[in-house]
Amino acid sequence: MEMVNSEQLDWQKIRTVGAIDTDVLPVAVQDADTREMIMIAYLSREALAETAHTGQAVFYSTSRHLLHRKGETSGDVLEVVSLRANCDSNSVLMEVRKQGTGACHERDANGNHYTSCFFRKLVPVGGDPGEQ
Repeated sequence: MEMVNSEQLDWQKIRTVGAIDTDVLPVAVQDADTREMIMIAYLSREALAETAHTGQAVFYSTSRHLLHRKGETSGDVLEVVSLRANCDSNSVLMEVRKQGTGACHERDANGNHYTSCFFRKLVPVGGDPGEQ
């Protein structure tokens, strides 16, 4: 498993998201069958409407400032099984079924897309990798 330390994390991400002109909510994407956490992404109102209309995951790219139809280029579509809002109505849980082999935009050493974006083990600076 690839390792990353806490100094390599994008500590500015929330500030960056807060500075965009589009209203978004974080969405946790989970495999409906295995319960594996696949990714954390963002939904705009338009992305949510498109997701509801197509039944496939559509996100808002906070770096490119546009809709991202998951699987549009890779073929790794995520079929939406359910959408839930949390108790504060400020984040969403999207349960999905993968319609391809991967889910992450990153690739492993063999060139295959990772099945989840959580493929790196976090080791806090000064911490012991066995602590996690």
